[in-house]
This record gives sequence, structure tokens and C-alpha cells, in this order.
Amino acid sequence: RHTAAAAAKTAADRKSLIASLDRSAGSLLSSSTPLQDQAAAITIPFLRAVFETLRARHDVVIVDTPPAFSPEVIAAIDQSSHICLVGTLDALSLKDTKIGLETLSQMGYEAPVVQLVLNRSDSNVGITHADVERLLGRRPDVLVPSDRAIPRGITDGKTIVAADPRSEAAQAFVALAGSYVNGNGHRNGTADAASGRLRSLLRKEGR
Repeated sequence: RHTAAAAAKTAADRKSLIASLDRSAGSLLSSSTPLQDQAAAITIPFLRAVFETLRARHDVVIVDTPPAFSPEVIAAIDQSSHICLVGTLDALSLKDTKIGLETLSQMGYEAPVVQLVLNRSDSNVGITHADVERLLGRRPDVLVPSDRAIPRGITDGKTIVAADPRSEAAQAFVALAGSYVNGNGHRNGTADAASGRLRSLLRKEGR
């Protein structure tokens, strides 16, 4: 595991991190930065170099981005080949999800490239799945129901698939992963920086 903030302080540190990522069989890069001055050390060229190295080395690279189009986030998603947009069954989240879908559509990205996941899909909040479809203009591709095993698994450091593989929530995540393995929503992974294309999963080109 590598921490981007710790490795981005000097040019030598940045080159060392990229070289170690290139040599490793598996890599986990954490970009969490508790201090603002550490965040400032993570530059866009540095991130692009890291992503290019990871894409060349690994079959699959997953980037979990925050819900904001900051320069750092755009640098990550601009090189990706898939989008997985996650919403939750509540009014505020669905409003943000709608804005996200509209933004992606304006940039030329729609289904099946954009996978839509609805989290806590069985919550009783007065919003039906028909309401969701009317609001978002499409059906969610994957419905992830609420499950008490999820927070218990997090406490134990396990995913729901490992903690309770037979649960409906686990099966939903298996189906989501399977859609990518089977090539659903696949597109060429070559970056198009000029278009500023927004995608949230990075995969090696040609996979």
C-alpha cells in the first residue's frame, strides 16, 4: 500500500512511487490527505503519471472518487473506460444522481457505458422504483438492498460478498462486477483530454 501524499513531496519521491508501482504485482494507492498542505503536493501531472503506470501494469484499476468534479477527480476519470454512478434511495441523493447523469449525457456518455447502481433500494422512504425511473429517466442497472450484514462486515473488515455471499446485497455486487467482466459498457480506454470525458473506472486498454 502506498500513500500518495507521502510520496508526492519531492520529484524524487514521485519517481520512486511510480517505479515501485510499476514493479509491484498488485498495488493499493491511497490518496487520502488529512492536511491541506499535503493535498497541494498531489499535482495533476503526478496523478496522470500514476494512472498511466497502473493502467499499463494491471488488468483492472478502480478509482473511487468523491462526489465533486475537482481537477484531481477529473484527472482520474478523464482516462477511464467505464462509469459506475451510485445513488441512494432518498430525495437528496436522487437529485444529485440526476445532475450527474445529465452532466454525463451532455458529455456524450449514456447507457450502457454508464452503469447506474441504486443503493438501499428497498428502503421504505415513500419513493418507489417507478418514481426513481421517472426522475432519472432510466432504470437502475443494479439494485442493492439494505442488509444488516453490510455494517457488520465493515466492522469486521469484510465486504458483504465475503461476509454473506448468499445475501441479496452480495449477489447484486456480484452482478455488477460480472457486467464489467462480461464487457457490458466497455469502451476504448484511451484518454481524450480535450473532451474532458467523465468516467469512474479505469481499465487497461483492450480488456
